[in-house]
Formats: sequence, C-alpha cells, structure tokens
Amino acid sequence: MKSSVDALNCPNCGAPLEFTQDQTLVRCKFCSSSVERSDATPTLDDAGHALRASFADGRITVEQSSNARRFVIKMRGGRPVVIEDSQIVPQVVTSVSYIATNSQVAQAKAGGCVAPFLIISFILLVTIVPIILAMGNPTQIANVLKLVFSGKIDEAITTTSTLGKNVRVSGSGVLAPFGADGPPDIIVLTNQFPLGEGETENRILALRSAEPVMLWQSESLGKSVYRAPIMAGPDFVYALHEDKLWALHRADGQTAWTATLADKVSFSVCPNCVRLLGIYLFTLSDDGTLQAYNAQTGAPAWKFQANQDSPRGLYVLGGRLAFIDQDENNHGLLRLFDPASGKMETVQPECRPDRNSRYASYASWTTPIYTSPDAASFYILFDECVQHWDAKTLKLVWSTTPADRFYGEVFPLATEEAFYLGVQGKLVVFEAVTGKLQTLLEDKDYEFVALAVEGDTLIVRAIRTRGSQRSELWALDKSSDKRRWMVDLGESPSLDPPHASAGSISEDKPVWTWHITSKGLAILRFKAAEDDVSHAILLETLDVKTGESSGQQEIRLGVDTIILSAPGFTLWQGDTLWMPIEGKLLGFDAAAGKITYRWP
Repeated sequence: MKSSVDALNCPNCGAPLEFTQDQTLVRCKFCSSSVERSDATPTLDDAGHALRASFADGRITVEQSSNARRFVIKMRGGRPVVIEDSQIVPQVVTSVSYIATNSQVAQAKAGGCVAPFLIISFILLVTIVPIILAMGNPTQIANVLKLVFSGKIDEAITTTSTLGKNVRVSGSGVLAPFGADGPPDIIVLTNQFPLGEGETENRILALRSAEPVMLWQSESLGKSVYRAPIMAGPDFVYALHEDKLWALHRADGQTAWTATLADKVSFSVCPNCVRLLGIYLFTLSDDGTLQAYNAQTGAPAWKFQANQDSPRGLYVLGGRLAFIDQDENNHGLLRLFDPASGKMETVQPECRPDRNSRYASYASWTTPIYTSPDAASFYILFDECVQHWDAKTLKLVWSTTPADRFYGEVFPLATEEAFYLGVQGKLVVFEAVTGKLQTLLEDKDYEFVALAVEGDTLIVRAIRTRGSQRSELWALDKSSDKRRWMVDLGESPSLDPPHASAGSISEDKPVWTWHITSKGLAILRFKAAEDDVSHAILLETLDVKTGESSGQQEIRLGVDTIILSAPGFTLWQGDTLWMPIEGKLLGFDAAAGKITYRWP
C-alpha cells in the first residue's frame, strides 16, 4: 500500500499548506516557514507500519525491523542508529524530517484522511552538516542530536543557535518561576565566542530546569557585559549593565524594549539599585535619579532627582520604593514612593542614645536598612542605635542603644521573633516586639554572624580573628544559649560573606558554603585537584540538633581545568543548588549527594 502527500499543515504554526501535483517545496503564507515534501513516500503494511523510507538525497533510509516498535536509521558512510520504542523517528541531514507514528496512521485511516502517513521536511539546520564535518563543538552537537532523536524538534532548532560557538555561563543568574507548580526556568548570562575567528559576545539564555534544554537566547548584549543583574517576571526578563536596560520577552527572548538611564548603576556599591515591583521597574542611578518604568512597555512612568548622589540602597518597604536621601539641612531623610504615581512620603529617623540630649545623629545613604521576613517592618542600624519601624504606618516601634558602637559592614539575621546582630566580638539579639536586648555570645577573639534558626537551634558562623583567620560553625540552644556542637572549617575560605571568596580555589583550602536541606545542615566544600581532573564537592550533612555527621562524601564535578574557580553565583531551590562551574551550569542535589543537571 502506497500513500502520497497532497496537502498538509505547517509544522510551525499549523496553517494549511497546499502543494500542486509536481510541487515539492512551499512557503507558509503565515509564518514564512519552508516545508519540503519528499519525493519518496514510505511503504506501509496493513497495520500502518513503515517498512522503508528513502529520502531524495539518498543519505538516509529508515527501515522497520521485525519488531514494530524498533527502527533503524542508516546514514551513508556512518553506523546504523537504532531507535527503540520511539513514537517519532527524526533524522538529521541538511534538514530535519519526521515520520508519523503508527497511532497517527491509525487515526488518519479512521478519519478517512487521504494522507495516512506524512513525511515533512523543513529546512532548519542549514549549518549543522558543515559543523559536524568540521568536528566543531561536539557538546552542542550532541545536545542537538539528543533532542532530535527524542522528537523535541522545537528545542533542537533553538539549540542550533549555539553551534559553532563556545558557550560559557558567567556570573549572573536567576530562577524564574513558571506557574504555581511547574519547575522554574533558569535565566543566565553567557559569554560566547566562535570556534574560529570572530568577536566575543554576551547573551542572556533561558534553560529548562527539569532537563538541560535551552529555551531561547537573546540578541547580543555586547562584548563587555560579563556580570549584570537579571530579574524575571511572568512575562518578561530584565537585565541592567551600567546605564543600559534590556527587557526581553519571557516566551522567546526577543527584545521587548530597551532604555538608557540618566547615569550608570554601580552595583559594587549599590547591589539592589534596580527593583521589580508589580508592573513597574525601578532604577536608582549613580547621580541619584530614581526612574520608574512601565515594566511591560518600557514607557517612563515618573522620575525623582535626589539631593544626594552615589546611592547605597534602594528598598521595598510596605509596598513602596524607598531610599535615604538628605534634606536641605544635610540631615538624612527616608523617602518612600507609591510605585504607580510616584507620590512621596518622608520620615526622618534620628538616633538619641541619651534621650535628654539636645543632639541627634541622622541616617545617611550608608545607613543600612533590613526588612523583617514578612516585610511588614524594617530595622535601621545607626552607629549607636538599633531601631524597629512599622513599614505601613512609618511609626517607630522601638529604639535600643547597645553598649557597643557599630563599625564596618554587618550581617544581621531577622526572624519573626528576633533580630540577631554580630558586633565587636559579641552576638546580640533584640526581641522583635519590645526591643529587649540580650547578649548571646561574647569573645573578643571572634566575629559572629547568625546564619539561620531551625526549630530551637540557632546556627552561627564564628570567625576567629586572633592570629590566622579560621571559620567554625556553632549550634546554640535558643532557650539556654549553650553551644550544642561545633564544626571546625579551618582556614578554608567561605563562599558567603563576610570575607566571601571569589576566583580560584586553592588545592589545600576548599571553598565552603552551607544550606539547610531536608536531610539536615549540608556543608559543601569545593575542592580543587592536583591532576586538574578530579575536582570535587565534599559533602557532609549534620543533624541540626545533635551535630551528628553523615560522613563526608566526594562527588566529582566532571570538569577538566587547570584552575578551578569558585561559582560565580549560587541559587538554591529546595535541596538543589544551581551554580556555574568553569562555564557549565550544574545542578547539585545536596540531599541525594549527586549532580543532576549539566549544561552545556
């Protein structure tokens, strides 16, 4: 039984296509896709099984074995490829073709279709054969072939845009939620350079987190965009580099709009000076210009010029945008703006250690603000005061004066119940409701940073500053303040601040980080190997309450490099850590102790 193809639908947009009797190539009127009808139509048996399909160029034949679910693809000059239990059998030549499945044939027969079996050829891999022959970029080629032979034609088409290039995931990334229950996409900045001659370029790229599949990539952002903050909403992705702002469609990565700011944004001093809030995007540039954009259209919504320049922070307090500026008397002033209208409210926090004193100290751009977990309140840290404010009413809840002044950068921990703060060899805690102060730890040889509260256990990083710097993890009983257990991490640097490590990893000093997983407190050490191949993660999981260890497990990273660099960013999703390692994006399941994701 023979079948011929006289009419079909566009495989790209679904619009009807019409072929004349002698026409083999037609262009879709709606999406301009080119669709080719093969001259050779496969023979079908009575059950609708494809017995043989020979393509016009003679490069590929498809034969059915005695097993109806087993196909053999023969490429001229190459080894036969066997496809087991496949519903779609695609092949890669100068174009990609696919054969309708047995069930599709049966459905076509039942519906009385003229074409119970379709062979659709559409030109979409015009460069793959020369690249394969040149043996270029085998990783990307393998990714394309894997997608093709899995029947994922759309993803294969997208991935071909990386062929002929070395693609490296660089220092920016974000997890972008996809619906209420679906796994998020991963949006990353990549550095790309051709295998041959050509200029280096940087592009934003979207990956599916459930499997290492590229969804889209943006147009080139230029040659010098090595690190840029990325934000993602349900419909758009945003990136900012110096004074250039990009908005990309979440569906396909096409540029939706761009904007040039009044001045650049220096993220080294103001890492949160770009914010996405509802349908508005906000930037606070180095000259003190707060600009609001409609995040969907890019239209400027409103603008405010601060009195002071060189900002240090842009915050979201009680659903409003906020930053600390100066008034006409050079006193610190907290300005808060309605996101839609730009309507401004102001409040002037002041610190009076002695309530009877005539003199007060005011906040400045360098005065840090920290929000509570529910975002209903915020804390302001003066040199001599800690203050708790209601974010909605802008009323002062309490102001407490510790015995020690604050110097340098601090890393507090805010919970629903308390505010933990390391200062001058002490770890102190303020009760959230009353501001009551209690000293939990005191040792002049240490610097303390509260990391997390898990049940009745407080996890603390204790940094020994006397002599050579060493790090330890302590677990405190919240009720008695007694130390339950301790882990000595030696002189190994931490991936997290303070004293965060970046750049290359020493062979004798692994870089470490931590995370509370479903199995307990996981300690991850990134270890460089002398043979440049056996680089690994050393994983140890502790019972949070007792400190009992599961033992140390070594998981090879699978990268071959002379210099192993610390991850440029880390993104935790439950038990999984997403991170770039030597240009590859890895997903590491810290509960299972294995690498579950690798791209490219």
